[in-house]
Amino acid sequence: MVLGLCLPVEAQSDTLYVESNGSRIIEVNVSTEFTIEIWIRDLSTQAKQMWFTIEYDPDSMEIVGGTTTPPSGWGASTSSTTPGEITYSASGEPFQGDRSWYSITFHCTAPGNTPINVRSAHYKDPGDGDNTLSVLKASVNQIAPLPVGGLVTPTNKLVMLTPYIALAGLIITVSTVYVIKKRKD
Repeated sequence: MVLGLCLPVEAQSDTLYVESNGSRIIEVNVSTEFTIEIWIRDLSTQAKQMWFTIEYDPDSMEIVGGTTTPPSGWGASTSSTTPGEITYSASGEPFQGDRSWYSITFHCTAPGNTPINVRSAHYKDPGDGDNTLSVLKASVNQIAPLPVGGLVTPTNKLVMLTPYIALAGLIITVSTVYVIKKRKD
């Protein structure tokens, strides 16, 4: 146990992270927007080509926009052939290092808990070797809006009728005074 505390901890190599503000558990309110970032960290070798597919639930969120952020000198593109999927691909001069490769902004349309999955996450090294990336997925918890405020109280019918009772009393009093005055004359 003492040796375990003294030895350095190694990160898992070749890992793709799906996160928002550094967290993989994202909480958003329905009818709001949120952004996720796709990071690739701890590459064990240099990469010259990268590709992956992002899956999400199109019934509970829709894409508002996306930005590719590959290393300098790399070209990147995205495509969407079916609802709920985005395919990302990039290539360029050999690169090794931690980096955010893609950021996507979603609009939350329905309450619930939705995973954001990544599949087919690979990169090619300079020797054309195909390497698979480990994936740490994200989960989005869409929170239903709270009802608009106000207080619910039982209706007091006497309070509602009081102005009309006062008006009727005033009309009776004025009519009585008028009739009495007219008889005296």
